[in-house]
Amino acid sequence: MNRVKALQFGTKAKLIIGGFLLAIALCGAGIAAVFLLLADGRCAEFFSVDHPNAIKTQRLGDHIIGALNRYREERNDFPKSLEELVPDYLETIPPPLYGERKWVYHRIETPGEPPQFELTFGPPNLYPCVFYESKHRTWTVDD
Repeated sequence: MNRVKALQFGTKAKLIIGGFLLAIALCGAGIAAVFLLLADGRCAEFFSVDHPNAIKTQRLGDHIIGALNRYREERNDFPKSLEELVPDYLETIPPPLYGERKWVYHRIETPGEPPQFELTFGPPNLYPCVFYESKHRTWTVDD
């Protein structure tokens, strides 16, 4: 009579195998959740710069850009932060309606060149993001 010997694992091996199987299950669940969100459109705005809120946010950004340019005309420089535009140039800084819902503003100083800035909005640490470069005076999609 042939007997099949069962594999016997020690406690440490069982923990390692269990942890590995749990990690696989969690990754699978996470991937499935992302696909479900994409399928029903809840995350659509994070992946489409044609989303109406992305377009509206760009128009809000145009108002901020106008205020930044007026600030520079009067003070010969751009502000260190967007908050310096309030209340003389804007009543408030309107929040973006797209992505992470916050503006990322960088004043750029290069010796021998006029001051510049970048204004960005979009998903947190994801692409596409939308940014305005004062040097080129255009909105650009970085995808």
